[in-house]
Amino acid sequence: AVLCAYYAARLSRTRARGRDSREPPRTDVSRSNDDDDDDDARRAEEKDAADAHDAVAALARRFGASFPDAETEALVELAVADLRLFTRQDSKRRVLGALGAVASRVPASALSESAHARVGEALSRLLDDDDAAARRAGGPRAAGGDTLAASASVSGDGGFCLEETLVASRYYASLWRCAHLCASRDGARWPEPVVAGLAGRVRRFLSFGVDAATRRSADAAPAETPNPNASASGRGYVPPHARDADVADAASDSDASDAESSAGETPRGDRFGASRVRANAASFVASLARADPRGAHPFWPRLLPTSAAQFSRSPSTTRRGPCTLARAMLHDPSPRVRAAAAVAVAQLLDAPASRAYLSAAELKLDPTTGLALRRVNFASLSSTLGDLAVATHGALTLAIKAERSLACVPSACKAAAALADAAPFARLPRNLVPDAALAAWRRVSSLASSRARDASGGEGSEDPERVSAQVALLSALAATLGAEGAPARFRAALGGGGETDPGDGSVESAADSEPARDARDLREIIPGLASLAGDATVAVAVRCEAFGALRAAAATHAAAVAAHWRDARVQAALPGA
Repeated sequence: AVLCAYYAARLSRTRARGRDSREPPRTDVSRSNDDDDDDDARRAEEKDAADAHDAVAALARRFGASFPDAETEALVELAVADLRLFTRQDSKRRVLGALGAVASRVPASALSESAHARVGEALSRLLDDDDAAARRAGGPRAAGGDTLAASASVSGDGGFCLEETLVASRYYASLWRCAHLCASRDGARWPEPVVAGLAGRVRRFLSFGVDAATRRSADAAPAETPNPNASASGRGYVPPHARDADVADAASDSDASDAESSAGETPRGDRFGASRVRANAASFVASLARADPRGAHPFWPRLLPTSAAQFSRSPSTTRRGPCTLARAMLHDPSPRVRAAAAVAVAQLLDAPASRAYLSAAELKLDPTTGLALRRVNFASLSSTLGDLAVATHGALTLAIKAERSLACVPSACKAAAALADAAPFARLPRNLVPDAALAAWRRVSSLASSRARDASGGEGSEDPERVSAQVALLSALAATLGAEGAPARFRAALGGGGETDPGDGSVESAADSEPARDARDLREIIPGLASLAGDATVAVAVRCEAFGALRAAAATHAAAVAAHWRDARVQAALPGA
């Protein structure tokens, strides 16, 4: 408490000296020298105050629970004022570190709602100042003097390029970490203007620091992209928030994760440690959605995709649409960022208010194919939510199928489970539930096969990351099997129905066609879950989740489970077998 009061008084005295030193300079022959002296004095005072903020941050991290209420309020007020007075990004970064430490470590009652709101206003003002500075300069330049090319990081968010230097990277990382920590405070909510100022600008930072050359050098073969909605591209009316993406069509994106090795993440796209900026920006979205789900609803169309073009990549184009959370989750070079983006998607969807909001989603479907019809008129809220649900589902399905880092799979599975619990599948394309179930089950089978190969090679210990991934995949599969509104064809396929006729002499027989493979894999889900649950050599957590998925299937698709009752694998998993 004594140290806290001391630094509050020290910062107050520094601010008073700073105001005195900012008097207008004298208009005599020594004016230039006086200006230089004043600049040196201001820099010294700014450095002294920044050192004091570093001490406050260290104190808060260790003794924040003991900070008195009055001194806490004073420290926050002084930090907010210094953010306006300081001119150097490095000094502001240190103030932001102190603000984040104080907000996250002091008791909830030590910081009033008005002080919490002023912190949010200060953060939003910093972004306003950056926009104003970029507008005056005509767009900042990157290190080395090269003008940054317009990219997804700024598309649709004012058109101003972000400065990509070491100092700027550390500053923006501190800004979004401070916003994340403040938004995570228990029971604290920001006013709507503050939420709009922060959430409305976060999208540009989801692609901060991804090298322009990397963005233009997509692989020769495009990534496998599901087509959950045949009308996702080329539809008639396009909402305003999606127009910049649809003009860009399918954007050229970095898939540097293809080059990742088991030793860790690749340095591509992480110039100046910029992945911390992207990860902290995604973490802020997750914290905001957790603290105020309703407040985040207006920003869903900006943060989540409404068409496949907003998360897919195509080597035929060099322009990019806006960087949504889905694109960061799929194509960011850093596994840490991909996991943070998936967590943000899960938090946006996983709340009672968000499930009620998404329940209004609806798309007009073709009665024959079950796919969405082309829309040629105005997009209502329900149809926009329908586009959002379909596109987000496609991105999550692709993440489950193609994510190379097992550490990122649980985050994607959590988001997929949240969407399965919230989406009204009865009013959405009929292929969504089967696609999700197939993606999860095939990935589970792939991991089981890799485990069997390791066991045959003499590796007796279980890989913890593989176990965690299997548990998460089975949890997502359970949520998909328990989803309401699944089509009748899916229920029949789980029970062994929907067989494909034998081949008729064509080059590709029906048994080898994609629909036949899908039907075969869907028919194997329930017996395969029973086999996994009854395997004593599998990790206990995996067996428990397999039983949970079987329970979800029995509760929602009882006839399908009954159709496999005589299967030897199902019988072996029963108690007493």
